[in-house]
Order: sequence, then structure tokens, then C-alpha cells
Amino acid sequence: MATVFATERMNLIEAYNRAGYTNELEFIGPLLQDNAFLRVAAVAPASTGAYHETLVAKELGKGAIRQINGAVANMASKTKIVKDPVIMYEGEAPIDEALLLNSPDPEKTRLTEDLANLHGFMNDWNRILVYGTKKDSDGFAGLAARRAALADNTCVSAGGTGDALSSAYLVEFGDLGLTLRYAQHGTPGFEKRDNGRHQILTQDGTGYYWGWSTNYRISFGLSLRQDNALVRIANIDTSAAADTDITSILAAVIKAKNHMPSKGRGSFMFVNPDVLSLIEIGLINKASNLRTVDIENYGPVTFFADTAILPMDAIETGETVIA
Repeated sequence: MATVFATERMNLIEAYNRAGYTNELEFIGPLLQDNAFLRVAAVAPASTGAYHETLVAKELGKGAIRQINGAVANMASKTKIVKDPVIMYEGEAPIDEALLLNSPDPEKTRLTEDLANLHGFMNDWNRILVYGTKKDSDGFAGLAARRAALADNTCVSAGGTGDALSSAYLVEFGDLGLTLRYAQHGTPGFEKRDNGRHQILTQDGTGYYWGWSTNYRISFGLSLRQDNALVRIANIDTSAAADTDITSILAAVIKAKNHMPSKGRGSFMFVNPDVLSLIEIGLINKASNLRTVDIENYGPVTFFADTAILPMDAIETGETVIA
């Protein structure tokens, strides 16, 4: 089983353990090697099967200086309830029985085919996680939709204005931050189900063949307790030369993390390969506070100001300017 980052939060493997899904652990371990978000995200059940309710403070109560024999001020805070939907992302992976009959190890062949399908499945799920909107994702708002415009402390600009722009997402996970939710009493996050042997419609719709199929589904939602636990660093110019000065990116990270609930301690930053390359080039140029740590069974991870910088291929290069 893959080693995961040590945190105080319940990550996906811990959630599987607690729910008793031992068979899935063998399957999910290798998958997590290539999916940094799933590795480190805090995972918890939603308050219901269809959505999760989060109590968010709109205004904090406060006291007052009291004179002798004077009245004690009433402390009255204001709150609101935010409802985030739990939606189902699902796909069916069929394989022709003829392929298995001619294989020396049918079970291994089927697993290999399933893993190939799963790779594309997870790539598209990550795309929805980043770019899903309430209109096209059954009410679910992804990271970009939640941070669609510049705002103090939650969406800051790295200053780029070209046509090769990307974003980074700085996240604090946990009870006060961002949590990946799954349907109450359901499977945590990811589920694999063998649907057995049956007739399968050809892709062109001209007939059927006998085959085996595997169903994959992810019951998921996102909840956010404090707005400043999720920060988008937008307008990162990825077209700069190899010896580029990455000060603008790192300066935006510093400004963002110092306003986060835990001041960025234990936070993660998700970037695509283009941005990750720019940051790692900063190591060559000896950028201040950049360092690489080799994490067991994971490999080298770049850190800046105690924030782990992790890859997330679904984040695009070619975003429009965020204003």
C-alpha cells in the first residue's frame, strides 16, 4: 500500500480503513501515486446523502469594556448555512470476452484494461474538480468557479497578461478549511464494482457482443468552512524563458498564505506541469525558501515556505486573465 503524507486529517486511505473497504485499498494505493489531490485531501462524510451543510460565520461576536456596576455586553455572532451538493461521477469500463479467452491470464488482462480506462476516468474527474460549474455539473462548483474573480485574500494575481496563463490553488484542508465529502453511509470517494458478464452494445450501436464490465463511481462534493482556506493564485505566465524570475509567483503565495486560517502551515499548493517547471527552475536559480524534500514512496516534493507544491494536470495552461 502506498505511503501517504502524514496529517492529522482523515485522508482517503484512512476513510477506506474506517469504512472497512479492504479490497479497495489494494486498488486505490497505486492510483493515489498519480493523484496528489486525493492523497492529501481531508475526507469526511456529508451531513446527508445529497448535500453537506456547513455553518459559516458571517460576523463574529465581540465584548466591550465594562465599567463597575455597568452592564455586560451581549456577544452576538451571525452565521449562515452553506449547502454543497454531493454528486455522482460514474463510468462503465467494458472488455470483450474474446480478448480474455485468448489471454494466458484473463484476470490480469482485465485489470490492465480497467486501469487504462481508469486513468482517463480520473483525469476527467479532476477536470470537473477544478473547472466544474453549477450549471454543467449538477450544482457542483469546482475550484475555479469558487474563485472566478480577484478578491482580497482568496484570489490574487501573479501579474501575467499573456495567452499562456495558468493558476495555482493554495489549500488548507480540514475542519476549518476544505474537505472532500462523500455521501453519508456511502463509500468514501472512490468505488469499483464488478458488473460481471453480459451483452454489451458496440460503440457504433450496430449490435452486441459478450463481455465483462467494471463500474467506477465517485460520490463527491466539496465543503469550505473558512473562505481564506482556499486561495487561487491566478494569471501565472507560463511562457517566460527558462531563466525566468519567479518572484511574482512566490510573492503571491506569501501574501495568500499569511491570511489563511493557519497562516499556511501544513498547506498544499496544486499546480500544473508548466507552473511546476517554473518553480523548480527557481531551485536552479537559488530562489529563496525553495527546497526539495524526498518523501518515502512518493519521491521528491518541492516546498516553499512550508507549503508542499504538488502536481495537478487538470489545471489548464491557456486560461483567460482573471480580473
